[in-house]
Amino acid sequence: MSFDRDAVGRALGRIPSGLFLCACGRGPTVVPFIASWVMQASFEPPAISVAIEESRAALDALEASDGHFTLSILPELRHDLMKPFFQKNDTDPFGDSKIAASPHGGTYLAESLAWLDCRKLTECSVGKHRVIVGEILDGNVLAEGAPIVHLRKHGFSY
Repeated sequence: MSFDRDAVGRALGRIPSGLFLCACGRGPTVVPFIASWVMQASFEPPAISVAIEESRAALDALEASDGHFTLSILPELRHDLMKPFFQKNDTDPFGDSKIAASPHGGTYLAESLAWLDCRKLTECSVGKHRVIVGEILDGNVLAEGAPIVHLRKHGFSY
């Protein structure tokens, strides 16, 4: 059975997602990236899922740290917080961003709305991505407000 790829892509693009900073790893090996495919995956244990493109160095950092990652939930009017993560900087991956450490050693943006510290429970490969399900170890709300909500023009591209 075939389908109209453009029509399906436009329909997929209507599925809202957020924009988050996902920092995989711990200490000097932490690798941050902007993630958009994130969602709650479980109540008990509390868990989230995040899709990571197979080619990202974040996957190596995740494995080297026994599956630890930290998610920063970004505020809706602060798209500027993402800018350093679209530029390649091998010496300081966080640029001038204000960062903080979680009790479990995760790195999060100090100006985010909230953060969640996680450890991988399981994963699966789907196309060019790995979907990581992480149990939430800790988290906190840093500020009130709405998160960034993102709609793509087409569901077959970022």
